Amino acid sequence: MTQDFSLKSLDVGSLPHMDIKIDVYNEGAVLLEKTPSLVYLLRRELPEQALYFIKKHNEHFINKIIADIEVPCYAQLRDMISQFLQKFKGIRRADRGKYEVLDKISLVDEGKIAEVEAIRLYAKNICERCGIRRIEFKVCITGPVELSLAIGTLHVMEDISRSLAVIAKNAIINTKYAKTVVVTFDEPSFLFSPPPLNLENEDTRDLIVKNLERVMHPAKSHGVFSAIHIHASPDIIWDVRSLDVIEAHTDAHIEKKDLEKYDKFLKAPIARTDIDNLLLEKLGDKEKVAKAWSNARKGKIDVDIWCEDEKLMKNRLLDYIRKFGEERVIFAGPECGLRAYPPIAAIELLKRVSRVVREVKRRYGMK
Repeated sequence: MTQDFSLKSLDVGSLPHMDIKIDVYNEGAVLLEKTPSLVYLLRRELPEQALYFIKKHNEHFINKIIADIEVPCYAQLRDMISQFLQKFKGIRRADRGKYEVLDKISLVDEGKIAEVEAIRLYAKNICERCGIRRIEFKVCITGPVELSLAIGTLHVMEDISRSLAVIAKNAIINTKYAKTVVVTFDEPSFLFSPPPLNLENEDTRDLIVKNLERVMHPAKSHGVFSAIHIHASPDIIWDVRSLDVIEAHTDAHIEKKDLEKYDKFLKAPIARTDIDNLLLEKLGDKEKVAKAWSNARKGKIDVDIWCEDEKLMKNRLLDYIRKFGEERVIFAGPECGLRAYPPIAAIELLKRVSRVVREVKRRYGMK
């Protein structure tokens, strides 16, 4: 799959909200997902809230393209858990944010992601506005383990993974103006291994591998990279045959011999995003950190405080290439999402990542 694929910049997904009414935005996303595809493909009129969602999503998404990210993820502005759990019937929201299982879990709609549909509908418009020939983008989907843990039991994972496989398949676009390049499943809870996620239990491991395989197979079978976003490096991921790319944090332990043995690839995390720790390291004490946040809320932002410098990012990327080989490092970008960042700093970080990736590509003679 990587024969003609060279290193590209790629972001994780989330961005800070920029001038949006989040309740209207969320309502519009749900309406768009529940609208039969034939309605808008025939250019029938969409509900006003759905049009608001499309407009605001695409504005945020375009910011990533303008920042020169080569494979931008759709702009993830919704909550990563509720965005997908609200697509299922058979569960309901209970007290204190918990969920109750009522019946077999299945999709309430066609299995679309509103953000992907916003790109699909206006791909030509986005290309013309940004001066590009085609959008190559990433889709992020909250994984079956993460959603099962949110519900509170792993017994629902089979039903969830079947629905997510449909969603993943529907998110793959290959048109004149837009192409899905990566489908990533977010599984951050591997870091914490909360109950009932006992990775030492063989039955639990088999269940997780089976369901990760199910959700990743649609991308793999359509020639699209399948990826996992994790905050650690559990050895369980090596057993998922349809997994192509590992997207982990800067401190995750991954070895070249495992990438080669299991034929996996890396997205190099070249920019840290644990913003509070970064601010504390740069500024020295909590009072100065609080002052920086106060200034940010007033629109006073020194981007050098909020973003790591490009030399550090470049050295990280070069270290990854030297350690794992340029044939194994096929993406590079921030280690995690940027929702916690001030908007100006988030876009600046993406610009720095893009410049670093392009500079390193020139150094290695990559396209």
